[in-house]
Amino acid sequence: MPNYVFIFATMIGSGKHRNSWVWLLTGFALVQLMYFVPGAGEYYARHLYPAITAVLSFPASVSHLSFGCVLLYLAEFIVVFVWLIRAIVKHKFSPVFVLKYVVTIYIWFYFSWGICYSRDSIYERAALEHLPYDEEQFTAFLSDYSDSINAAYCTEELSKDFVQEEVYKIYNNYDDQFGLCKPLRWKRAKTMMFEGLTSKMGISGYYYGFFGEFHINGDCLPFEYPFVYAHEYSHSLGVANEAEANLHAYIACTSSSNQAMRYAGYLGLFGYIYNNASQLLSQEAASKWLKTIRPEVVEMYFAKASHWESLYSQRIGKIQSKVYNAFLKSNGIPSGIKNYSEVVSLLMAL
Repeated sequence: MPNYVFIFATMIGSGKHRNSWVWLLTGFALVQLMYFVPGAGEYYARHLYPAITAVLSFPASVSHLSFGCVLLYLAEFIVVFVWLIRAIVKHKFSPVFVLKYVVTIYIWFYFSWGICYSRDSIYERAALEHLPYDEEQFTAFLSDYSDSINAAYCTEELSKDFVQEEVYKIYNNYDDQFGLCKPLRWKRAKTMMFEGLTSKMGISGYYYGFFGEFHINGDCLPFEYPFVYAHEYSHSLGVANEAEANLHAYIACTSSSNQAMRYAGYLGLFGYIYNNASQLLSQEAASKWLKTIRPEVVEMYFAKASHWESLYSQRIGKIQSKVYNAFLKSNGIPSGIKNYSEVVSLLMAL
């Protein structure tokens, strides 16, 4: 038996740790089963997750701060502090205490939301066909998109309260074919902790499943806020895939009767569509298409790109990208962070 297996077995076998390790390993095994048993992830997302997130998110809704972040950072501080005290006073450097904490957080993350990564793809749930690339169809799609974003162009700035209410209303009446759970009235965007650091990573929002909280970066520009809000909110409805979250944000925003909301939806996908056009079409064809977009729209998009570039740190951003890329790949998304741009294929499949 390899040494590390012997050590692990010894830790579990000791009377002091046996009961807690049985529970932790049982929880760990259940998480793995959700990934390997067909339909288990989908059952969790549709039938278990709605109740779990309701129970976890309600007490957290009393604060505008991230309940999960505060609790997690506090727990990490306590774990490190206790480990250091044990090491200094008792001269015990056993990793068991820290290992238990890591396994506990792992189980909590997946049972509170992370198992949604193992659910059926949106192609299966919504009976969509993954279409092969066809230049004629893609060109027609670009033409329709140009007409839509040009017609929706708007400079009105929406209040955050209006965006919250509008997104809730739209998701509450959403098409059942996508398999999203119903939104909860008390869920609202939370204030990020360490916004300066997240801006250096280029992060406009994120979802924290531990207490069903989603967060929006305060550095978001007013015209991008609706799309980012709808994207992060969709994560709280059982969506883990980033391309799918982009799709739901697009549908939610462009379904609104408010022109500024619709424009935010179209603009939210402009970068992905522009990149796809640049990669799939000839340089001449891509440039020709770009000229069909209103100059004000193009100017607004590049203003947003310039805004985030001014806040971005190459060193910190690259580390975050590598970590998140590895995280997505380990959770069944082989394209990693490139998954965001796959929304174009989803949009054309509708």
